[in-house]
Amino acid sequence: MEQKRHLELLIANFEKRLSSSRDKKTLLTKEIEAHEMLFDENKLPLPLEIHTNRRPIKGLHYTDGVINQLRDAYYKYIVQGADINEAGEYFYVSKKSIFDEKGELREKYLKEGAILHIDGRGRVAKKFPPSDINLHYFNEAMARFDYLQYLKNYKPEIAIEPPKRKLADIALQYVWEDKTISNQNKHEIAAQFPELNLKNGNKLYNKFLYYSHKTNRVNYDGSERQIRNYLKDMERALSFLTNPEHIKVAEKEIHEYKRHNNIN
Repeated sequence: MEQKRHLELLIANFEKRLSSSRDKKTLLTKEIEAHEMLFDENKLPLPLEIHTNRRPIKGLHYTDGVINQLRDAYYKYIVQGADINEAGEYFYVSKKSIFDEKGELREKYLKEGAILHIDGRGRVAKKFPPSDINLHYFNEAMARFDYLQYLKNYKPEIAIEPPKRKLADIALQYVWEDKTISNQNKHEIAAQFPELNLKNGNKLYNKFLYYSHKTNRVNYDGSERQIRNYLKDMERALSFLTNPEHIKVAEKEIHEYKRHNNIN
């Protein structure tokens, strides 16, 4: 129960962080890498002296010593498949406390289901159940290992954001689509692009008026950087066109612009 609850908390915490992350792919990758380091000594060798306060895995609070305990539990119970119910320890006890005068197991130990071991010297040892610390590292290792498998199988629904628009490429698109941005509709059109944070449509209208003149579209002069950025605006506007005739017009003007500015 503790192991299952711990796993549920790990998953819930991860999904909460993922929902607010701007780079979901990187977050997932780093989470996987951290947990692979937790179990793989080749990816994170531990120092010989593990009784330190060092926490070598970013994002995880485990010290070297705790990581070593988790790795031991992982190897024994996950890799080798040992039974946690056999994780207790044997302690030598007095025969008289275990057996009665007839040599039979006392009723107390029959009720407890005691596991006994008699060595070659006739000494008797009673196996006690797993201690709290045994169970703690077992549950922790199992939860983290199951969480790692969950991460590796996770396919985040990463939303594909639409290309960011600019005043220039919007105005160019309207020009090439033979549409009009006027004083009457400029505010309505500007409202269709909330990412631009425009208070009104005046800037978009002015940009449309500028690009309405073919000379401004194909004969623009400026610094090398300005010329390149101008071309990017034209190519971005082209990517939003769908009508073959509009695309043909845009490609022709882009070609003229490149020739005017000696761009190969």
